[in-house]
Amino acid sequence: MKNVFKKKTLDLGSYVNMKTGESLLDERPDISSVNVKTDLVIFHSKEFIVVDSRALAYVNATFNRSDTAKILEMADMVRTCYNVLFDRKKDVPHSKESLMEEIDITRNKYEAFLRKLLLHNIIYYLVGMKNRRKIVHIMLNPSLARKSKAFSKECTSVFANLSEKGASLRERNRIDAFEGEKE
Repeated sequence: MKNVFKKKTLDLGSYVNMKTGESLLDERPDISSVNVKTDLVIFHSKEFIVVDSRALAYVNATFNRSDTAKILEMADMVRTCYNVLFDRKKDVPHSKESLMEEIDITRNKYEAFLRKLLLHNIIYYLVGMKNRRKIVHIMLNPSLARKSKAFSKECTSVFANLSEKGASLRERNRIDAFEGEKE
């Protein structure tokens, strides 16, 4: 933990050095503010997730609670500038089998679940070749959840901004609630 300081501006003419009788303005004209310790603290962690609340509103409106929980669990698996889902135990991108095990889903439901995530712009498949073998990695939409501030332009170009979808959804719900009150 680290203490939080707040910058406080000073009226330098009202502070006087008791020994010399000079004002702080005369002695230190370069000072304009001081740092004052507050009651707040900052927690440092390398394992954090940033989840956009508007994008989460979109997910909550689109998916059932069980699927939303799986999506949030997947959010904790992202790494790299492509927001790729990683197997935390092996420190490699998830395979189909490892992701099924991690989110506790059967093979039959797995394909339908990922197809639904792809349809709603939650995930995208990153396909490539390694040692003449096709490899597929799953990327999570960074407008929903991320562990980094910087992303590849390629990553952001394949996803829609879910935050905007969630904002329009919230606005539509607000209008519906308002019209319900009028009746």
